[in-house]
Amino acid sequence: MSAVPISELRRQLRERFPAAHEDRPAAESYQLRGMPPLPKGTITELVTPPSVSGSSLLLSQLLEDEPENRELPLALIDPGDHFDPASYRPRRPLLWLRSANPKKSLQAADLLVRDGNIPLVLLDCSLTPLRELRQIPSSSWYRLRTLAESSGTSLLALTPAPLIAAAAARYELENSFSLHDLSQLRNQLFTKLQSHPLKTQTILTSHG
Repeated sequence: MSAVPISELRRQLRERFPAAHEDRPAAESYQLRGMPPLPKGTITELVTPPSVSGSSLLLSQLLEDEPENRELPLALIDPGDHFDPASYRPRRPLLWLRSANPKKSLQAADLLVRDGNIPLVLLDCSLTPLRELRQIPSSSWYRLRTLAESSGTSLLALTPAPLIAAAAARYELENSFSLHDLSQLRNQLFTKLQSHPLKTQTILTSHG
């Protein structure tokens, strides 16, 4: 199959998400409950270890509970095809990209961040095996950072451990919900989301 020209992909994005191209004051950051604001034109890494809960709540908040940004599209890059659309009621346009491996996911992120038509790109690698994520060269993340700075797109990457040296900021979710918590409504759990900052120099590396 021949590759689709970037110009054609841009045209399709403009037709599918016209709200992203309207002239309007651009937000300088995205405010999510439980996290500091996500600045424009940067990579933010959110570490979601297997022992904590809350990444699905974060996605729910982005899709369902951001009235000030509801008309703007969100891109979700989903390596491993873990996203269940039946579990959410999106109130904003969603571009859902499924990929078989992290390499394909990075290629999709490269295209979307470079194009800049979608202001917020979520790369959900929270369930991707660490051994696969460690195979991504640091240069790929630094390239994404350069593209984000140029286009103004915000990239939020969810990872199971600190991995992205190019991230401008790094936070870690710290929630462990009980069975009682899980019986509550989502909008009640939103208020319990908590994270704490991690040093951006703290990176897990592998050799050999």
